[in-house]
Amino acid sequence: EDVITMEDWTLIDRWTREVVAAEGRLAAALQSAVDATPWVTKYKAQGDFGLPLTGDGSNDPLVCLCRVECLLALWMTYEAEGAPLPVPFVDEEKMEVLQSQTAL
Repeated sequence: EDVITMEDWTLIDRWTREVVAAEGRLAAALQSAVDATPWVTKYKAQGDFGLPLTGDGSNDPLVCLCRVECLLALWMTYEAEGAPLPVPFVDEEKMEVLQSQTAL
């Protein structure tokens, strides 16, 4: 049986706070990585990385979820204590894009 312990909740809380504190840096790195990867724009896959295709934002919950996923993956790869940490929730293709820039 998988049970989330208090230790797990403490870790989740700490990581969430650290990602929120680093959001500006992480968002800039995310944008830079996507901009440096031509296929993302060619295939209109910006939403897969949590970036709106047009306009100044997105209310699409899936796009918002993808953005949070990418920000957490960047944080785990470059800024977390003991980084890089494994990022099992992001597929290999997306990780290649996220790791293409070392802006952090």
